[in-house]
Order: sequence, then structure tokens, then C-alpha cells
Amino acid sequence: MTDETRQSPAESVSYPKPETCPTCRRFTLTGLQQLSLHHRAAPISGIDLTRPLEVVFEEVRGDIRNARGKLFDVRMGFTGWADQVREIEGLLTCGLIALHHLKEQAKEHRQLWEKRDAEQLNTSQRPEGK
Repeated sequence: MTDETRQSPAESVSYPKPETCPTCRRFTLTGLQQLSLHHRAAPISGIDLTRPLEVVFEEVRGDIRNARGKLFDVRMGFTGWADQVREIEGLLTCGLIALHHLKEQAKEHRQLWEKRDAEQLNTSQRPEGK
């Protein structure tokens, strides 16, 4: 089988067509949720989206750190381009900071929901007389 005839993982699995508005053809809320589930099952980048979001963010941050390190090497090896490369390194640094804050928010959100789920489980298991 050649690369041209080989199906990607996303093509080999059939998913229902996401729901759209019959008038404007935009995705409905249900359609957007369907797209999200489909994409989680077969992400383009191959990243594992079954893990907690803060772990996914940390992996992405690692990739950006590696790219920033490579740009540093390029800047030091090709000093004539140092000013232009330094600007891109700065953009990546801003992205790393923003992703760190997102990671922390995702972690707090997950912990809050886990705590609420545990509290609901505890209240539902209590005897009615207490």
C-alpha cells in the first residue's frame, strides 16, 4: 500500500456527520460537541487527549521549550540573524507563560470538580436518618 492510497486513522473510522443549523449551516452546540469527541478520538498531532488537560498543556509547553532552545542555537550559530530570531524566541516565551497559567487554571478546575463529585458521592451514600 502506498502513501497515496493509505487511509489516515481519522478516515478509517466513520463518525456521524456533526449537526448543523438547517438554515445557516453553522455547527450547533451539539455539532460542536460531536466535533470535539471526533477530534479527541483522532487528533491530528497524535497527542494523547485522554489525559488531564494540565498534563496535555505541560507536554505542549515542553515542545515549545524545545523549539525555543533550537532557535537559541540558530541565533548563536547565525549571529547575523540574531535580532530576528530573538523576537521569535520572545514570542515563544510569552506562549510558555500563557500556557503555564492555562495549565494552572485547568488543574484548579479539575480539582474543584473532583472535590464536588466526591462530596456528592458522600452525600448520596449517607443513611437518610443522619
